[in-house]
Amino acid sequence: MVCRAQTGRPIELPWQERIHNNIAKITALEAAQGSGRDLGYTWAMLGAEYSTAGEFTNSENAYNHAIQYLENDSAELMLYADVLDQLGSLYRIYMRLPEAMNCRKKALEVRERLGDPVEIARSQSHLAEMKLILHHYKESFHEADLAYQTMIKTPGFEKDWDRSDLVSALIVRSYAQCGLHRTNECLADARHALSIARAAFPEGSVPVCAALVAVGEAELKSGDAADGEASLRQAIEGYRLQFSPADPRFTYTMLLYRDCLKAEHRDAEAKKVEWELSQTEHASMRPCAQCTVSAYALRGP
Repeated sequence: MVCRAQTGRPIELPWQERIHNNIAKITALEAAQGSGRDLGYTWAMLGAEYSTAGEFTNSENAYNHAIQYLENDSAELMLYADVLDQLGSLYRIYMRLPEAMNCRKKALEVRERLGDPVEIARSQSHLAEMKLILHHYKESFHEADLAYQTMIKTPGFEKDWDRSDLVSALIVRSYAQCGLHRTNECLADARHALSIARAAFPEGSVPVCAALVAVGEAELKSGDAADGEASLRQAIEGYRLQFSPADPRFTYTMLLYRDCLKAEHRDAEAKKVEWELSQTEHASMRPCAQCTVSAYALRGP
C-alpha cells in the first residue's frame, strides 16, 4: 500500500528519503573520484537504510560494496570492522547465522589487530549475542559480562563511545539471564539498559526501543503481563517510525505484545495484532528473537 497526502501525491517514508540521498551522494562521490573511506562509509549507510526498509538483498549488496572499498586499506581497519559488524547484524536479523558468525569473527580479528580493549569488547558483545541465539546461555552471559565490565572500566568510555554498545551488551546479558531462569537479574539488566538508553538517546530511538523490548519480555516472563504490554506498546510506537512493518525486529516485538495481550485474556486485541502481522509482505519470515542494537553501531567518519 502506498501512503498518499491530501494532494494525492505519494508520501515518501523517512528511510526512502535517506536511501535516495545516499544513492545521490554515492553518485557524486564516484563522479568526483572520492576517497575509499567516504565511498565505503556512504555505501554502508545505504546498507543500513535498506535494512531499515526491509530490503535484505539491496542491504547485503550495499554492505559488500562498502567492504570492497575498505578491506585492503590499512588506514581504515576500524571502519572496516564496523562495516563487518553491520553486515553481520543484517545476517543476524534475518537469521542467516553462519554468515553472521563469520562476519563477527572477522570483525573480532581486525579489532584484535588494533589492540584497543573496548574495540575487542565490542566484538565480544556481538559474539555473545550469537551464543544467545544458539541457547548457550552461560557462555553468552560470561562474554557479555566481560564486554560490559571492560566498557565501564575503561577511562573515557562514557565520553568517547556510542552508548548503544553499552546498551547492547546489557541487553544480551539480560536475555542470557532470562535463559538461565534468573528472572530478577534479567529484569534488572533490562531496566538498567533502558535507563542508559534514555539518558543518551531520544525517546522512540532504536536503542530505547530495543531496551523496552528487553524490559517487556522480562516483565512477561516474570508474570507481569500488564507492565510487559505497556513496555512493548511503547517499543512498537517507536519501531513504527524506524522500521518497515516487514522488519523481523518489529515482527518479534509485535508477537511479544500479542503474548502479553493473551496473558491478560484480551483475545480480541491479540487477534487484531495477528491480523496486522498477516498483512505484511514477509509475514512468514522468522522474527528476530532477542535482537540488540548492534546494527546501529556504525560510527561516522
